[in-house]
Order: sequence, then structure tokens, then C-alpha cells
Amino acid sequence: MSSNLSFGNLEVVRKWINECPKNSFFIVDSKVSSLYIQLFGDHLNMVEVEAGEQLKSMIEYERTVNSLLKLKVDRQSHLIAVGGGTVSDLTGFVASTLFRGVDWSVVPTTLLGMVDAAIGGKTAINLPQGKNLLGAFHFPQNIIIGPEFIDTLELQDIESGLGEVIKYAFLDKNIFNILLEKGLCQETIQACATYKECIISKDPLDKGVRKTLNLGHSWGHALEKEFSLPHGIAVLLGMKLLFKMEEQSENLEKLNILVQHFKLSPLKLDIGSNLDSILSYLFTDKKRDGEKISFVLPSGKSILKTYAASSSFLSSVGKSIEL
Repeated sequence: MSSNLSFGNLEVVRKWINECPKNSFFIVDSKVSSLYIQLFGDHLNMVEVEAGEQLKSMIEYERTVNSLLKLKVDRQSHLIAVGGGTVSDLTGFVASTLFRGVDWSVVPTTLLGMVDAAIGGKTAINLPQGKNLLGAFHFPQNIIIGPEFIDTLELQDIESGLGEVIKYAFLDKNIFNILLEKGLCQETIQACATYKECIISKDPLDKGVRKTLNLGHSWGHALEKEFSLPHGIAVLLGMKLLFKMEEQSENLEKLNILVQHFKLSPLKLDIGSNLDSILSYLFTDKKRDGEKISFVLPSGKSILKTYAASSSFLSSVGKSIEL
């Protein structure tokens, strides 16, 4: 169930793409295709999409499938996602369902995609009730990471990716040290991607150790939905809420050090007046267990919590949360 994970510069990426067989079909972020048109050579089987959470919808799923069918996709075809996390999520989900499953690969072009979204075989689209509620495990054959793509990313996309990078610093001490010593670089990206791929190889279907990768995501998904936040920033704030909730002052300090180290844009959210809505999103999360929600700690331990009393929750974490 593991994927072939490789790293290289843009010339390596271009060569790989141009060696793809003729029955390959590319699902490409339109911004990427305009910036890097030279990567695609003579490949004509291309569906351009507009990246963003709106892409992960039933409407876009149907549109993409119809576009592929018009291009004569078949059971022997190979889909290739070129873009960020929403592009790979949609492409992987299309690949998992089209003709009951076709092969696919991914060239992630955002930091978030390189260290997280493109790795692990989780494919999904969103429903009005919550994020990633319709999905499947469908592992890409190849993941080709070209760190040079981050040179053309906007600040918001860099910061969102850093949210997931910082998460890894709480799971692996080596990554924490690399971050403080070298900042964001190819070594950092490779360390994060390799760490996740190692975890996936041990627990491909998310039954055990892979759950540690959900650090910050239970609260994070709810905050992302409520405040329309970039995913990685929501994960950072989700981690902060978790550490406050569990009175983990050492981890709070460590998180603040990394946020300041990367000079992330300041952000303050009012969770007090939005708590009921946040909790309603929280309880549509896939990690719900009856009336309780599962949270994972950096140690790997999972805890179950219920939040029937909003006032008691606010007294433990405060009425606002900020970076």
C-alpha cells in the first residue's frame, strides 16, 4: 500500500512527466499550469481545476469525471495530480471511484501537499456537514516532490504548510532541531515527508500509530470550517487549544517558540461567541466516538473528551485563541 516517494529539482519533475505513457491524464491546478507550462511537453490529456476547498465538492467531482470521460479515459489510464492538497484529494478520490479504481500519482506543488496532503493515500471530498466526510484509502503509485515549487507560493500558502511542518516537530525531535537550525529548506521538507511515509508504511489504514498524525486536527478542522482558515494555520491553533485543554505548558512554550521563529502572521480568534458553532463542527468530525471526540497528544496517547458544558471548556482555555 506504500507509494514510491522521490525528490528532485524541476528538471527531474519535467523529465518524469514527459516519460509518462500516453494514457496518462493530468488534473492540474490552473495556476500551476500557467506558471510551469514547460513541464508538460506534448501531453494533451489535461483537466485544469481551480485549487481551494471549493474544489473538494460533489459538483467539482462530477465535473472532473465528465471532463476525463470526454478525453476518453479508461480502466488502464493513469491519473496524475499536479497541485496542492485539494487537487490531490480530489484526484485521488476520482481515481478511487472511476471504473471502481484506476492508478494515480501526484506531483505536489505546495508545501502543505509536499509534507502532508499528497502522502498516505487518504483521498476525500467535503460535504456541507463537514470536511473529508466522503473518501477512500487509495494510495498513489508515485509521489514526486520538487521543493522548488515553493518559490512561487504566496505567503498564505507557505504559512499554511508551515503549520503541518511544525506539527511534525512535536512528533520527531530531529525535525524540531532541523527547524530551529535550518528553517524551511529542502532538508526540512524531505524529513517531514519521509517521516510521514514511514508512519504510513507501519499503519496504512489508520488503525494505530498513524493516528498520531492527527495531532491538532480535531479542533483544527472545526476552526478551519468556522473561520475559513488555511488548513495548516487551523492545525496550529488546534494544537494550541489541545495543549491549553490538557495544561501542557511545556508544549505550549515549544509551540510559541516555533511560531515566533518563523514569524507567522499574528491572528486572534474569538472562540467564546462562536463556541456552539465550533462544537457542532467538532461533532461531525470523523474521529467522533458516540458523544465524545478523540484527541491525540504528541506522546501518541489518545484521549476522549465530551463538551456538553461550554462554560467549563471556556474556563480552561479562555475565550480567544491566537498565534
